[in-house]
Amino acid sequence: MKKLFFLVFSFNLLLSPAVSHAQTDTPQLNTRRDTLSWALGESQARACLQNSMALDPETVIRAFVHTMQGLQQPLDEESYQMALDYIRYTDFKNNQRIVAEKQEEARRLEKAYFAELIQTHPNVRYCPAGFFYEVLQVGKGDSAQANQRVTFDYRGYNMLTGELLDQTYGSSGPITVALNEGIFAGLRIGLKMMQAGATYRFYFPNEMVFGAKGSRVIPPYTSMIYEVELHEIHLD
Repeated sequence: MKKLFFLVFSFNLLLSPAVSHAQTDTPQLNTRRDTLSWALGESQARACLQNSMALDPETVIRAFVHTMQGLQQPLDEESYQMALDYIRYTDFKNNQRIVAEKQEEARRLEKAYFAELIQTHPNVRYCPAGFFYEVLQVGKGDSAQANQRVTFDYRGYNMLTGELLDQTYGSSGPITVALNEGIFAGLRIGLKMMQAGATYRFYFPNEMVFGAKGSRVIPPYTSMIYEVELHEIHLD
């Protein structure tokens, strides 16, 4: 219900007489209300364009005004709900398609990168879990177990561009986490391969990092290199 309202409202914003003709000047947004209204309209218009939903803008505007005026609706409740279900289904299928296309492109780029990596870096090893790694510094003792806490530092780079996206050095300092919670799948597996004092470089495909969702600092579908220094494995 909310989604349909936002959809209708965005078309009303974008296609009202004040903005229905081609604009040559940038719209002036003078108040917070203007800014929020524009952002909502733009976001919903982008979603409609992305989903290629066949909607008639004039009918959308008429429905918005008609409903806001409290007039009798031309659709009965069953037809209304069926239409909403179709919109949701179309949106779901389009989102599935977009995710699949972006993931396929990310995998293609990762495959090319890994093929070159193993040719140019003879010390790189493959982990059957689905990533590559290098041992930069050998540690001592036993490897960490799934139920243990570990303290480590890291630097995280965009694998394809080399851009530094996240790190503990000079910012938050070393972090301590339990291996069975709080970290993404690739790093959880990688840390269990290490011993205290070791430094590894991991090459993770995006699906072993944050995948389609991304994180606060890592965009969706980003393949990552993590250089990890394991300081301590806590036995308690």
